[in-house]
Parts: sequence; structure tokens; C-alpha cells
Amino acid sequence: KEGGYSFPPTLHIQGPFLAACGQVLSKKAVLDVGSGGGSDTIMALLTQNTQVIAVDIYPEQLKILEERVTTICKGTKIGHFDKLKYDFSISAFPTQYLEKFDIINANKVFHFLGDEQTKTMLKNFHFMLKKDGLVFITVSTLTVECTNISSLSKIKRLA
Repeated sequence: KEGGYSFPPTLHIQGPFLAACGQVLSKKAVLDVGSGGGSDTIMALLTQNTQVIAVDIYPEQLKILEERVTTICKGTKIGHFDKLKYDFSISAFPTQYLEKFDIINANKVFHFLGDEQTKTMLKNFHFMLKKDGLVFITVSTLTVECTNISSLSKIKRLA
């Protein structure tokens, strides 16, 4: 869809992601890929323990996200927030992000990708994630290109 998608938040999906963001041991660098309207980004920011970079391929979604952060978080102490228009499924990661992130979140992103895009994105995640970092991936459905079980097992081995 031109302009992107915004899915409603779902606690059973967001729960483990938010628990990881809220750990008080140290500030967490979070990459929220496919941020859309920002449900996950905003929840991570509200833990106050995060530096979040929200990424989407649609500028319209990033504009909506910025407006929502301003409105929802007004008067509330939040973590640090940046936004980036980028497609990690077709482009190599920016080198300044090498081993930068404690947490990478891709909630309802991969079901839009074919096999090659999925492999590229997972490779980028591998290089951007810190050694003991966490990746949260949630899909709604399998894509037509990704319904072959052998393809899925190959992708799993890349991660």
C-alpha cells in the first residue's frame, strides 16, 4: 500500500519487546524497523530507558509517528528519539550502525518481503546488533514468495 501501514498495538506481541526495553541495567539503543505509526516506538520511548531510531520506507508514516510522539508523549519524560527513511531489505546498513543496537524490533514487517529481501534484512540485523543484543520479529502471514518451508529454514540459518 502506498503510504505504508499502521497496525494496532497488541500486548502479547509487544510484551517481551517492552520488557527488554525497560530493563534498568543500562540505556538501550533500539532500532524499530517498519515503525509505521509508531505504536512500538512510543511504548519503547515511554520506558524512559531507550534511545530509539524509528525506521520506515514511507515518509508519510514517519510524519504520523513524529506527530504521535509529540502528542502522546507531551509533558512526559521519554527516551531519545530519531527517525530515518530507509529500506534495510534492499540496501546495506549505514556503517555508523555497526554493532550499535541492543534491540532490533521488526513487528509485522517480514510478511511484506520476498526471500531475497528477507535475507538482506537479516544480514543487516546481524551486523547492526550488539553481541548480546535481541531481535524481535513478528509476522502476520507468510508472503507468496516465502511459503516454501526449505526457504524458511535457509533464512533461519542466516540469523
